[in-house]
Amino acid sequence: MTETILCVVAHNDDYIVHAGGTLAKYASKGKRIITVVCSYGGLSHLKREILIKRKERESQHANKIIGGMDVIFLEQQKFKDHTILKKLTNIIKQEKPNMIFTHANSILPSHRAVHRMIQDLIDNQLVTCPVYTFNKTFNKTQLVVGTTKTFPTKIQAYMAYKHKLLQGMTLWAMFIKDKYTGWLNNRKYAEVFSRMN
Repeated sequence: MTETILCVVAHNDDYIVHAGGTLAKYASKGKRIITVVCSYGGLSHLKREILIKRKERESQHANKIIGGMDVIFLEQQKFKDHTILKKLTNIIKQEKPNMIFTHANSILPSHRAVHRMIQDLIDNQLVTCPVYTFNKTFNKTQLVVGTTKTFPTKIQAYMAYKHKLLQGMTLWAMFIKDKYTGWLNNRKYAEVFSRMN
């Protein structure tokens, strides 16, 4: 039976920025990659309907590049934890993931909210599979994934997003972080995750 990996994020590009190389690697090994995006993020000068369609289109394009199965958006209005939690619970029951990737506890409110929802699901035993958080949180139990072969795929997927203002800075940040993480773990590029449960 094919393993399913669920990636639960706050915003539509988070899964590529934090775990794009890992997800691409797992997809290349035949695992089903399902990404759940909890919020469309802030408003912009564009009409909301146009922004929503653009974010969905960009995410589906990026997802196709990494070999993901699907991207599911949960919330079209304001970020409401209880609404998202109910939808997320249903997805987890349906997909029965073998592994989940998500945000670490963060100073960013939306990332913290997603982390808290996953922690609630763990506490209520609705999630029993291993859950790993993005970014190194100095937890003793870590997952190191060498992404040397899939780092170019991660960059290509990130280029599917059109927010030019931050794109260059984020690309450099991804390069430095993944290169440094790789160096620490005797690889050219790597992504590191901390076990949450």
